[in-house]
Amino acid sequence: MSIHEMVTRTAYYKDKMPAGGKPLRLRFLGDVHLSAEGCDVDLLNQVLNRWKKDSKNALYFTMGDLNDFASGSERKALGDGSIHESTQAMFDKVARKHVMDLVKKCEFMRGQFIGSIEGNHKWEFGAKHGFMTSDQMFAQELGGEWLGGLGIVTLAYESRNNSSSKQVVLALRHGQAGGKLVGTSYNQVADMIRVVEADIYVQGHNHKAGALHGDERPYPKRARDTEHKVISTNHGFTAKAPLLCRSGSFLKTYVDNVPNYGVARGYPAAHLGALEVTVEFRRTPGRNATYYTVMNGTVVR
Repeated sequence: MSIHEMVTRTAYYKDKMPAGGKPLRLRFLGDVHLSAEGCDVDLLNQVLNRWKKDSKNALYFTMGDLNDFASGSERKALGDGSIHESTQAMFDKVARKHVMDLVKKCEFMRGQFIGSIEGNHKWEFGAKHGFMTSDQMFAQELGGEWLGGLGIVTLAYESRNNSSSKQVVLALRHGQAGGKLVGTSYNQVADMIRVVEADIYVQGHNHKAGALHGDERPYPKRARDTEHKVISTNHGFTAKAPLLCRSGSFLKTYVDNVPNYGVARGYPAAHLGALEVTVEFRRTPGRNATYYTVMNGTVVR
């Protein structure tokens, strides 16, 4: 693990939410492993082309492991100070090309790309590139933010009189693995609820894709009074259930004559594809109407 994976970053955007009640589409690309022999490049291109053709009201995130660079133990072996500057420069040149190959594929996201989460398969560049990681470089090249090991992103719409303000909070990390059961995968995402309050929690890393709702939690409704009188009692509750997500992968587990660590460990095949979450804000009927959020996740293939 490097220091980059230990960094928390927060970001607030008040101009990224579509107005007029239109749904917001959040798109997550992770565990691509583009330079690996088992990467399903055809499927990756299919998903990116699909997104490119219909990108209205969409925002984009990457969830780490975009290329198949060295793991933590491999970086430790390479980065112990024994390699020459010329060797570092050679590795940096290759790694930068791999980063730019994916940036080129994702160029259509520019202006709608929010940022990148730090993965564990990455390259750590030398002094010439400011010791940044490949995830940092990808975010910089595409005009987004580097969101560290834990990114907490607030997307908001603020009306002039604050009467119809709405927001959604995302908690994103590359994630952890362990356990072969489906429930274990989402329990690991649910553990984030104990760490930070959010509406949508997303992890990658274990090459699974999908979304399910956590337990609903009751919140007191916000009292609305256009005459500015105090409403102090009996305005009820609204239920809010967080969305727990895994962001998918493009690295095939079982391919003839292609080595994969998942084969040795008996892992199930990866869930190939990417994650898309739609967020809609709806109003309750009646005089004291309030907004509530409808969130759903799908796998894009």
